[in-house]
Amino acid sequence: MTDPYIATTLIAPYLSQLASPAPTPGGGSGSAAVGAIGAALVEMVINVTLRSAKEDDEQNRLHDELKVANDARIRFIELGTADERAYNGFRVALALPKSTDDEKSARRAALESATIASAKAPLETAILAVSILRRLPDVAAISSPHMRSDLGTAAHLLAASGRGAIVMVDTNLAILKNRDELAGLKSARDSAEDGVETALDASLKALD
Repeated sequence: MTDPYIATTLIAPYLSQLASPAPTPGGGSGSAAVGAIGAALVEMVINVTLRSAKEDDEQNRLHDELKVANDARIRFIELGTADERAYNGFRVALALPKSTDDEKSARRAALESATIASAKAPLETAILAVSILRRLPDVAAISSPHMRSDLGTAAHLLAASGRGAIVMVDTNLAILKNRDELAGLKSARDSAEDGVETALDASLKALD
């Protein structure tokens, strides 16, 4: 490992792109990236604990949680990519011609489809953040007590991921026209928002 590690990895160019005036990546992708870091911290805690785990049952439980966290980290990255693609699709739809009635109709349909996709990607990010947050008390119960600060950091990062993603969901729901889609997404969004707060509270209590 080189030192400092963070400056020599791909996260540095990603952050440079995030800081640039380019339309993507933006808030949705950034929220997913934060979630991936939170999941990676959970993996680290489990991997450290596995080095001293002796009982088969303990090792099996740790490996189960490790797979969940690993799958989540990969999925967060996929969702960040999906968010970038969705917003790029919205920009393409926005640039469609609107000189005739047919063109206007096609443009409206494309914008609506792109808006739905742009809401769904961060919504899935928020839902995923909640699902991993809810597992942290179980992880805390079987992991090294010396790693509590890392799990606490992971909890706050996952909550930040969910909260940030919900902000991006709200941006898209504000311009969505389809009432049925809006109602379904709004319900899922509200559930995710409540889940972030209750899961974070439970996680932090388990780490006291």
